[in-house]
Amino acid sequence: AAVVVTASHNPPAYNGFKVYWENGAQIISPHDVGIAQAIDAAAQGSIECLDMAAGKSQGLLEILGADSAAAYEDAVLERALHPAKERSVRLAYTPLHGVGAKLAEGLLERAGFEVRTVASQREPDGDFPTVNFPNPEEDGAMDAVCALGEEMDADLVCANDPDADRLAVAVKKGPGEYQMLTGDQIGVLLGADRISSAEDKKVAVASSIVSSQMLGKIAKAAGVSFAETLTGFKWLGNYGLAREARGEKFIFGYEEAIGYSVGGLVYDKDGLSALLAFAELADTLAKKGESVLDYLCQLYRQHGLHLTTQQSIALKPGEKAGALCDALRVNMPTQVAGLEVDSVWDLLAPETTPVHMPEPLPASDVLTFYCAGGVRIMVRPSGTEPKVKCYYEICAQMGPEETLESAQSRLQQELAALVERHQGELARLIA
Repeated sequence: AAVVVTASHNPPAYNGFKVYWENGAQIISPHDVGIAQAIDAAAQGSIECLDMAAGKSQGLLEILGADSAAAYEDAVLERALHPAKERSVRLAYTPLHGVGAKLAEGLLERAGFEVRTVASQREPDGDFPTVNFPNPEEDGAMDAVCALGEEMDADLVCANDPDADRLAVAVKKGPGEYQMLTGDQIGVLLGADRISSAEDKKVAVASSIVSSQMLGKIAKAAGVSFAETLTGFKWLGNYGLAREARGEKFIFGYEEAIGYSVGGLVYDKDGLSALLAFAELADTLAKKGESVLDYLCQLYRQHGLHLTTQQSIALKPGEKAGALCDALRVNMPTQVAGLEVDSVWDLLAPETTPVHMPEPLPASDVLTFYCAGGVRIMVRPSGTEPKVKCYYEICAQMGPEETLESAQSRLQQELAALVERHQGELARLIA
């Protein structure tokens, strides 16, 4: 067994721990039930406890150190898609007072990149003194690293969350100007790069059901296996291992909450290998005279411009997270946010599984509405906090003369209006 103590971005009241099976992925059924039963049984008796010194002396406890870190770095670098002796891309980086700095700097520097880390956020500090909330998706969390990027004229501004399993990226648009990429945009860019670099078609990619549908379109166009899994990397990791067992190479999986698994090394989200992969992609593009945003625009023109967003509804004390989905099932709407509903995927009703899914997913309290005009709206209770999460995706073709910036602005207005209409409907239903 292995134990890793880390800082979560969830509020302290909803922290927990992750359990991994011997395959290196987080546990799913039946192991979760079996372990819970073993915990219950152990709690009924007495458990002998050893102190650290006794555990070490008896060979029962090993603290992983520099050798393990070096082996991890070697394995990541061995799987690099775009090794090069010289790099043209410079990075500003922050671990947000977490544990990522040494490994991130080591990987990037060994791969030939120039990287500078925000000094005030480099060392682990569980009080996170320079940020309001240590989640790189939160407003203000990346202010310091963006300032460092401007100072050094960096091409990429990157952050890991405190336990370094997630990656946030902002790309340079102009002098002193950076554009934050969404989790879906990072996922599409990394996934497209992995797919286009695959030596044959016997590879597999995946994303969670709440992530953009765009990766599926890219995979289909390339003729490689793609699947959607339930939310959470325990599902993505085990899906990847299942495809490996069937003779395919699992090359990429992601979820929209800036979690990525690249290269078939870690069957969980890993912000460090993803950081190197994104830096290499940006460097390869730069050497062709292209930017990350140029590449994203190319993908949008080919597969449609997809924009996504998420909105959470906080619950009042005593409110059940699943009550909203139950209410929708009682009187399933034929219109959502003023749009006609083409089909509904209820993960508690296997017969509603859409045709693009090879088989039904495990039962889960999730409702997905596929609406006119390529709109997708998903509603599910949070698995870790007292809230209901809504996920929105809108897709449209870019005009031949339209720039990426203007197209995104146009569609962003439509997306904002869609969210406002739908949130209003849910508020009235809850009331």
